[in-house]
Amino acid sequence: MACITKKHATALVEKSLVRDMYALALILSVAALLAAAKMAHRNRKPLGRDVARLLGVTVFPILGNLLLLFAKSIGEAQTAYFLFLAGTDLMFLYLIRFVVNGCHFHGRYEGVHRVLVCITAVDVAQIALNPVFGHAYRAERIVLPDGGIYFELLSGTGYVLHMLLACVYLVVIFIALAVKIFRTPMLYAEKYLIVFGAILLTTVWQFVSIFSHWQMDTSMIGYAVCGLIIFYFSLYYKPAFLLQRMMHYIVSNLSNAIFFFDLDGNCVYANQSALDIAGAADELQVEKKISALRELLGFSREDLLHDFERDVETEKGRFYHVEYHVLKDRLGKNTGVFFSIQDRSEEERRTRRELYRANHDLMTGLYNRDGFCEKVRELLDRAAKEGRSTEDDAGFRIVVTNICNFKMINELFGKNKGDYVLQEFVRMLKENARDGSVFARLGGDRFGIFCRSDGCDEANLEKSLYTITHILGKEAFPIITHVGIYEITEPELAVTLMIDRATMACSSIRGEYNRRIAYYDSNLRSSLLWEQKVVGELDAAIESGQIVPYLQA
Repeated sequence: MACITKKHATALVEKSLVRDMYALALILSVAALLAAAKMAHRNRKPLGRDVARLLGVTVFPILGNLLLLFAKSIGEAQTAYFLFLAGTDLMFLYLIRFVVNGCHFHGRYEGVHRVLVCITAVDVAQIALNPVFGHAYRAERIVLPDGGIYFELLSGTGYVLHMLLACVYLVVIFIALAVKIFRTPMLYAEKYLIVFGAILLTTVWQFVSIFSHWQMDTSMIGYAVCGLIIFYFSLYYKPAFLLQRMMHYIVSNLSNAIFFFDLDGNCVYANQSALDIAGAADELQVEKKISALRELLGFSREDLLHDFERDVETEKGRFYHVEYHVLKDRLGKNTGVFFSIQDRSEEERRTRRELYRANHDLMTGLYNRDGFCEKVRELLDRAAKEGRSTEDDAGFRIVVTNICNFKMINELFGKNKGDYVLQEFVRMLKENARDGSVFARLGGDRFGIFCRSDGCDEANLEKSLYTITHILGKEAFPIITHVGIYEITEPELAVTLMIDRATMACSSIRGEYNRRIAYYDSNLRSSLLWEQKVVGELDAAIESGQIVPYLQA
């Protein structure tokens, strides 16, 4: 009986340990490929299904090598080699499909794919028939010096045909990838180059393993690594350099000012618009002017603890929309801060001009009727909010003025002279009103004033009304003006109703030349309502004979 030396026993243990570690590596490779295949199958990209199939069939040659490690008989070894060879056929078939779809070489590929499926099926069939004819390969049992068993593959005609087919598939794959790389800009070709390199290295590793007659085909690890590389770069990879260039191009050409600061307060990026606002030449100067920038935009250090968004008007009349965000990583940790500052000065000025035109009379510069109503309502609501009442203080009033026969002035003296009269009339109204009064041109020759009840000197106003009578000269057309006043006792009324009541008072003295100012009260309202009732019933009274009109010759 042979005696096993201590050195020989140690070598046997080491060989067994290496085999077990390699088997564990293969098992982990299979698990990783299956997990990646499941993820690829769930991926919404069109290429996801192709990648899932490719990773799924890559498991078969690895399982074949795993089975070969523990084979105890020639039958088990032949089954393991069949699993490996048939698996590589399927792997190459789906690898071609992945490359064609991934490189967008669709065209007439569906017809070609059917041919490839037929060729692959024939090769798998001839390998499957090897136990019957023995034409492809045979497994020879070899006992190693350390007592281990190794089944070496002895190639036949079928195996040579299989290798030739594999080489043809590889050539097609490499040509397709090379064409795609050549036609694609370098920024986008990066992932195709990596896939090309992974397949090439795995192929070289495989051929070295075949011709070296290694007892353990370590190139199976390369199969798994290559499959995972294809999985990542086809479904999840985003070229960082390309994204960085694109983001830099987009941000640098934005009209918004963009600032990025790190956690230490250092400015890591500022586009040209940001440098212009900060008055800096580069990011380093921005850091030196950050205090001035905070003062310009009106925010404090406490504001910078949270995201905010606000509109800012500077002392120099510039308008900015400021957005501030604290940047966080996927774990929720702060990584820096981001400023976006949009200069809205022109837009704001244009909006204000349009709003001014919508609410003002362009000739006199006063509010128009709509603008006047909005402003008066705002002031009344503010007074109510502040607790004022018409009983405790002087209260407010609406004053409406009307220039009699103003159309005659335009017809006799021309529009320019009429505009001159209106402007002088406005000047007179402002001179006799208290500060804080609101003026409006209600339309044509009618003007409105909102003021405190003690804010209009009636004696001076009436004197001015007589003075403006001869603004066109004593010999010229006299200008007669009437004024109606409504004391606001019901501030909740619509402002338009208040204007109407002051207008009623003004209309009540129409045609009178000695009386220029009238007040609205309940008696005036009753009188006007009675007058309207009489006028409304006049036709019916005439028709019924209650009133008989007589014509005097």
